Amino acid sequence: MRFFLDNNLAIRHARALNEMVKPEHSFAHLQDIFPADTKDEQWIRQLGAEGDWIVISGDYRIGKSAHERAAWHQSGLTVFFLNKGWTNLPLLQQHSKLALILDGIVQHAVTAEQGTGFMISVNGKIDQVYP
Repeated sequence: MRFFLDNNLAIRHARALNEMVKPEHSFAHLQDIFPADTKDEQWIRQLGAEGDWIVISGDYRIGKSAHERAAWHQSGLTVFFLNKGWTNLPLLQQHSKLALILDGIVQHAVTAEQGTGFMISVNGKIDQVYP
């Protein structure tokens, strides 16, 4: 599986997680593929067209607006939104929590239908939010 982290998460998370999961999986950060200022709708569309990406987003609000939710649905991407509170954690705590729940993320991504959205609480609970 190919995992993609958006700009709301540190690029070093992608680097470290990639080292932890290769060669079975890989992690890329938005800035590995796109300019840092790329609009959400643009990278969502492009990754959706490529397929085979699992997105982990630090912006829990991105899936809340009707316009952005429509972009997610149309893309067919499976996405995990980190709920409110994640980005307030110090970077090392964010990373350790991500590493601890990574097996759960992979299990959900493997069993979910393409295009499913999940919300991950700060405590690591993963809930399906759409479809």
